Amino acid sequence: MKRTGKPNQQSGMTLIEVTIAASIFFIALVVSAQSLMGFYRTLNMQKERIEAAQSARAVMDDIRLKRDDYQVGDTDFDWDGFVGYMDSGTEDNWPEFIVDGDGGLYGHEISVGVQSLSGGARQPGDATVEVHVESTWTDIAGRELSVEIIGYIAER
Repeated sequence: MKRTGKPNQQSGMTLIEVTIAASIFFIALVVSAQSLMGFYRTLNMQKERIEAAQSARAVMDDIRLKRDDYQVGDTDFDWDGFVGYMDSGTEDNWPEFIVDGDGGLYGHEISVGVQSLSGGARQPGDATVEVHVESTWTDIAGRELSVEIIGYIAER
């Protein structure tokens, strides 16, 4: 005997299908969130690095401008005074270049060092010195980071 009614059809999804679909969606969501968080961490670190490098460059520019104050006459240069100025260089000498606190770099410090081109201490008679400007700060994870700018300064 043949059945004469509509076949028993069920529409919709089973509980297992819904669970699998939700799991796949959740995994994709977690992977996307982790990727975005990594992107924003990297973006913030690069922003801080650029800020620190700009501060160090500004200090280097300030040192180059200060060089003119140590020119004595047309041919002489007061290297001892100029190197003394740079050796005593701390963030106290360049407060306008420190970007510390909210919206800036936490624990931002600037240090300056001077040496001869051979890497040792400057010797009398050196007409050119190597100047190292280091900008250090602490990132949001508590790591101490630094950027160093190296320039050569000669008497005019």
